[in-house]
Amino acid sequence: MRVCPGCGATSGEKEFIGQFCIDCYLKDHPDLVVFHKLELPVCVHCGRVKVGGKWYEPSEAILKKYMKSRMKTDLEKPDLILDHISVKNSGIELKVKICGLIENSHICLDRDLYIKFLKTQCPVCAKMKGDYWEVKIQIRGPREKQQEVLNDMEKLAESISMKDARARVIRVREIKEGIDVYVGSKKIARDLVKRMKNKFHAEIKRTRKLTGEDAHKGKRIYKETFSVRL
Repeated sequence: MRVCPGCGATSGEKEFIGQFCIDCYLKDHPDLVVFHKLELPVCVHCGRVKVGGKWYEPSEAILKKYMKSRMKTDLEKPDLILDHISVKNSGIELKVKICGLIENSHICLDRDLYIKFLKTQCPVCAKMKGDYWEVKIQIRGPREKQQEVLNDMEKLAESISMKDARARVIRVREIKEGIDVYVGSKKIARDLVKRMKNKFHAEIKRTRKLTGEDAHKGKRIYKETFSVRL
């Protein structure tokens, strides 16, 4: 039977790490698990969070990924369990359990942590708020059909935007000839137009206009226009 030289506890009373009981060992090793500055960028418009240089829809898995990226530990095979999450306006209060091996002993530590929100704009929303668009969809044909097509298009775009913020309809403009719809993503716009063609048997024509060049990527930038004739 081992006796802890720190507090006198025996191995029958407490778990041991090396020659010391677990309580004395942890007391002497306060930096066994350390979390670096917990500040999480969050977009004030779409609510997405930035982790590892990329923007994600918030979820427990993404939060866990962020926590692991900010954690430094001497534990072997560390695992992080989120026991409780409470989202506030200014940040997140959470209780975490960090488990792992140290000197062949399995231990779990509890921590009460707070993640501060850094409120900002993601690149997509920054463009959207600046009235940025990539594609214009011109709806032409009978007036009663135009509104039906627009409603269907906006409904689909809204559902897609839950996964891709660029799917938003940026602006709708009614003119004498019909309705012009401005969309933030070429890929999404093409999906919308394809749906209009299949569902409403519309005639589709595409044109594009050179609007600039990306100096970093060396690529020309085009804006596209789809004519959807019912």
